[in-house]
This record gives sequence, structure tokens and C-alpha cells, in this order.
Amino acid sequence: MSKRLSIIKRPLEYVAFWQFLGFSFLLCLIWADEVLDFPALFYGELPGDIGWIRACVLSAGVIIVGFVTIAHTYIQQHHMLKGMITVCSYCHNVHIHEQVWAQMEEFVSERTRAEFTHGVCPACYAKLLKENNLAGDTTVGALKNTGGAGPKQAIE
Repeated sequence: MSKRLSIIKRPLEYVAFWQFLGFSFLLCLIWADEVLDFPALFYGELPGDIGWIRACVLSAGVIIVGFVTIAHTYIQQHHMLKGMITVCSYCHNVHIHEQVWAQMEEFVSERTRAEFTHGVCPACYAKLLKENNLAGDTTVGALKNTGGAGPKQAIE
């Protein structure tokens, strides 16, 4: 399995990893500022003493905010993807409430950032060709010429 596929299969860990790196970078900047004294280095101010207490308090604040942010993001995204969804085995509509059903695309789009596009898989395309007696001809134009439901019409 390629590295790209493993990232796609575990997007929650991927987001948490980058958030962790961002907060780690902030911690490094806090300590680099204390040790290297950036104002003295860049603006020509008089060098000051290392503020160990200030650096520790800032670091603790960044760690707390980082933990809360990463945990909240992870929990919210995990909650968004979790749960049982009842889907009609015939029309593929999704059961929302007692008497309310909605299309799968609408249901998922309202609750996630996913967007839908439609296509025809090779198995359905072959079945469509067979139904229209065009098993030997694999061109899209063959379906259009016979007046049958071509892939474009089947998609809509």
C-alpha cells in the first residue's frame, strides 16, 4: 500500500499530526526567542536575561491550547464520521427521522465536506452495452446512435 493511500484512509490522524507540528513549532519559537533574544538580534535592542519563568508559562499555555485544539478537532471529526446510517436498498435514500428520507448525496453533503460527482463504473457500463446489444462496440457514440440510455443519460 502506498503512503498516499494510508493518509487518505486515516484523515483524522493526518489533521491531528499537522496541528501537532504547528504547536510544536510555536514551542520552538518561544524557546528560541528566550535563548537567542530575537529583539536584540533583529532590532538592535539591549540583550536581556533569559526569562525561564516566562518561557515556561508561555510553553504551558501553548501546550494546553494545543491539546484542547487537537483533541476537540479529532473528537468532532470522529463524531461526524461515526454512526449507523439506514439506506434504502432500492432507491438508496437515507433515513433521517421517523418519516423523513433524503437522497444519499444530500445527506452526506449537509453533514460533511464531501462533494459528489457521478460516473459509470466499468461493470455497469458493460451491462448497459449488453442491454443495448452493443457488446462489441465500446464507444460512447454507439449508445447515442441507437437511442439507448447512454452513459450521459444514465448518469443524470
